Amino acid sequence: MKRMLWTRVIVPLAAGAFAASFAGPAYYDPLAQTVSMQREALTVSWFATSGAFESDQTGRAASDLETSTDNGWTAPSTAPANGGAVLVWVVLRDDRGGVAWQRYRITVT
Repeated sequence: MKRMLWTRVIVPLAAGAFAASFAGPAYYDPLAQTVSMQREALTVSWFATSGAFESDQTGRAASDLETSTDNGWTAPSTAPANGGAVLVWVVLRDDRGGVAWQRYRITVT
């Protein structure tokens, strides 16, 4: 019988490598002559050396006030030969062409 492991991976968008992209750019309104911070839509792409994600991409709309995004991941049915290590890359893209990424290591036993 094959064993299936499924977990939810949650990435905080306002912390670590992603903090600058989450804050968004300052916007100057020439009519009101004011400066305000504008939230951006963020797209997160998910990659792994083994296993499968529920979605290739997740993210948040500019109007969405949530500060994280998540994705389901199903582990491989057998542990990888390299000691069970699975590398996961999470790549964040913002509306201005900015990009940031974070790598995680998951051990499958």
